[in-house]
Amino acid sequence: MSAVFVAGMALCLVKPIYRHDSDVVTGWDFALPIVGAVAALLSGRAVYVRHRAQARREQSFGESLRDQLNRSIAQLDYQATTLHRTLMLVVVLLGAICPTALNLALSRLNEKSISDDGYMIVWLSLMPVYGVALGIWSLRQQRRDVVLPRKRRLEALLKEFDGQ
Repeated sequence: MSAVFVAGMALCLVKPIYRHDSDVVTGWDFALPIVGAVAALLSGRAVYVRHRAQARREQSFGESLRDQLNRSIAQLDYQATTLHRTLMLVVVLLGAICPTALNLALSRLNEKSISDDGYMIVWLSLMPVYGVALGIWSLRQQRRDVVLPRKRRLEALLKEFDGQ
């Protein structure tokens, strides 16, 4: 998805470069595609770094039952903290900043301002923000209702296993 946004932003950057001599081109015509491309690249990088860190963490555990319980607790702990923050960053970048930048850049390519389209362009620009808010709320609910109770159960099981 990051690559698609970067390609879209590159296409939105090509036209202002070719009509640079025109007095219609503003700094926003260059800034919007660059901001969108940077946001897409940052989200792709965040996903890659998260994946590599998870692979390194998995290598440190053994094959015993205690190690498997510790691995599961570590995975749930990671999911409850770092993974949610990373996913929230990706949701904000790919769900709000990139579509908004693409939408505004495409309206500028058509040589229209936000006021020319009335409230439709504003509504289309704000829709991803609502989606991001819903995504963040869903991640927090999942953490509270699913991840943390599982972690508590595994910790109790590990404590019981250590007590025997």
